[in-house]
Amino acid sequence: MPKLDAAQRRALKGMVEHGPIPAVYGVVRWRLKAFAQWLFDEFGVSVDETTVDREIRAFRLRKRLRPPPTALRTKPN
Repeated sequence: MPKLDAAQRRALKGMVEHGPIPAVYGVVRWRLKAFAQWLFDEFGVSVDETTVDREIRAFRLRKRLRPPPTALRTKPN
């Protein structure tokens, strides 16, 4: 039995695509733990971070959660 239904998946995908609103969600970048907490608060569904990761991978949006690699960041001289 799937952990999330179709409506919950759509809501999760929308949250990933639009990003967090710091004043509303208290975060500036989504983390898997924050998504798991949001799903619990919004739908009463308790899921593990690995389940959230698997769902987001299925959306093919995983790269939106990652910060830029250290090698690509500019360093002050």
